[in-house]
Amino acid sequence: MKGFVSLARRLRLPLGAALLLSAGCGGTSTPPSDTATEVSSAPGNGAAQPSTARGASPQTPGVLTVPGEGRSRDLATLSIPLIISEEEGLLVPTETGPPISPAAEKAWRNLMRPDLAAEQWDAAQQALVELGAEATPLLNRELGSSEEYHREIAATLVAQLGTPSEATQKALLPLLDDKSLFVRANAAAALAPVAEHSETVVPVLTKLLKADDPQLRKMAAMNLSSFGKEAAPEVATLAAALEDSDAEVVLPVVQLLGRIGPRAEPAMQRLQQIAFEQEGEVKRAAQTAIEQIRTSANE
Repeated sequence: MKGFVSLARRLRLPLGAALLLSAGCGGTSTPPSDTATEVSSAPGNGAAQPSTARGASPQTPGVLTVPGEGRSRDLATLSIPLIISEEEGLLVPTETGPPISPAAEKAWRNLMRPDLAAEQWDAAQQALVELGAEATPLLNRELGSSEEYHREIAATLVAQLGTPSEATQKALLPLLDDKSLFVRANAAAALAPVAEHSETVVPVLTKLLKADDPQLRKMAAMNLSSFGKEAAPEVATLAAALEDSDAEVVLPVVQLLGRIGPRAEPAMQRLQQIAFEQEGEVKRAAQTAIEQIRTSANE
């Protein structure tokens, strides 16, 4: 499953996963001041239910977006030549390639305004999400922007639009190594539904389980709910994540270890400890994971 953002940093989970931090989580951008990160969830509220090899496919990528408040952005930050459309009075790129929707360009310009109130920022973001595929050419353009903030927001929005097109996948792959953890995490969330990129995406998400920011760890755990046995090479990191104090991180990881099966044996001792010491959903998930690992080993 996946997630998204609100005031200075917010998570939304249209798919069942979540993405991350404020402007430049781990990057160089300066986030708005006096704002708190809060997590809100859409249907599913977190981890996807376990399935077989892959986890339950997320309906929407998890992402943390950042509003324009406190960010100095203007039209000069757009890195391509622009002209004014006489019909719409909007900026339209003059470079060759897929045409940019005037509606998408207008919504993007609004999103980049530094003076937006939280509600206006949300409305501009929602306008782009509702455009769906119509917004894709613009978002692909911004994924390649030299402006870190542009890449962050574009990656967040792409993750919210569902399984990306081949062109968008091509634009997302380099961002898995982006200097911004925010960009990296959202790119991974957007690519999570694409099975052919599992071997690349899973290591990015598991590495984020070690992040200092708790929302980043939670986002990574939630997005890992999309996977199963293909995460086996990351068992050592997953087992270490079981020490996290946040149940919203531990629960999806426990479920993933169960789906991995016998190759998750190195995590068995910690799973048994959780099954003995914890209560509620985490306890039941650990008991199920232990049974899955043992059953698969005996087959």
